Amino acid sequence: MKSKIILDIEEDELNLFNKQYLSLPELHEEIESLFEQGEKLDKRKKKQVSEWKEKINFLIDMYNTKSKFKTYNKVK
Repeated sequence: MKSKIILDIEEDELNLFNKQYLSLPELHEEIESLFEQGEKLDKRKKKQVSEWKEKINFLIDMYNTKSKFKTYNKVK
């Protein structure tokens, strides 16, 4: 019997994690876009900030794995 995990994820969040990023420029654009969004976040909303960090760190890990020259530091 297989167990399934049901996650409470919105469709756009699911697309972020399922998207196949084939090039570093695509990843770079997405990361820079998320950095801009992060500047506009209300830091008092912990859940929103936590979700943003999870998204951007996911992309940063992918970028750093593929890149041999410029790397990003994870967001803490």
